[in-house]
Order: sequence, then C-alpha cells, then structure tokens
Amino acid sequence: MVWAPTSGSVGMSVSILSYRGEITVGLMVDPARVSRPQGIVADLEREVLALAKLPAQRSRTATTLEAPAAKG
Repeated sequence: MVWAPTSGSVGMSVSILSYRGEITVGLMVDPARVSRPQGIVADLEREVLALAKLPAQRSRTATTLEAPAAKG
C-alpha cells in the first residue's frame, strides 16, 4: 500500500488504490487521536458494499470540442 506522507497533527490518512478492476483501501491512524479505527473500517466497508450494488454506469470520457460553423 502506498501512503501519503503525514506529520504533525494528522490523525488519519486514507489511501485508495484502483488496479485491474479491484479497489484496495487502507487507513493509517494515530491511536492518540482516533480511539476506534475499527468503527471507521466497518462503516467504510458497509458503504463500499452498498456502492458495489449500484448499477454500473458508463464512464464519462473527454469529448472533442467542435469549432463553430462559419457564418455566411
């Protein structure tokens, strides 16, 4: 897992990695600031499972801008 650098008063860092159709989520917490990280993990898992049940939508892609038609 890749972690964003943290320092000072950062209580939690979240990493989300998507590769080959799978998503990996990691949490790094400061136990002095986050007393029950397992509750956050359970809530996150519940929400990700709910998202997985939604119908798939086609991804949006960039569209090419067309030049306006010449007047005349």
